[in-house]
Amino acid sequence: MIEIGFRSGAKQQHGDRFPHWVMSAGGGWLQIDGGGDVMLTYDDCVGLTDLEKEEIEAIAQHEHVPEIVAAELGCCLIHQLGGAMQIDRIIRDDIRDAARHGHPDEALHWKQVLRQFEAAHPAMEQEAA
Repeated sequence: MIEIGFRSGAKQQHGDRFPHWVMSAGGGWLQIDGGGDVMLTYDDCVGLTDLEKEEIEAIAQHEHVPEIVAAELGCCLIHQLGGAMQIDRIIRDDIRDAARHGHPDEALHWKQVLRQFEAAHPAMEQEAA
């Protein structure tokens, strides 16, 4: 979920065409200038997810969706109870699929992504308990 408003916490007023800040569900702020149409880049979207690009790529591959859709799905998952465990399972499925299809280098890549994901999300162990 993305909240649009001013950094001071005031919500966007009627007639204010462009907000100055966008806040991600993870609490980070992205400044937007008010000089014209606003377009977020893919990297901006990744930065709002609290995930790494490779983790989003794993979700995209697993779900057979474009990476921007996977970024939204991953953002929703990582911010809900049990979501990190679901992403962990997705990456493990990608490892298994790569190995099953005879792609050892790809399987190794997803194993590295899994190690980085688990290191970055230690709360996953608490969810499992």
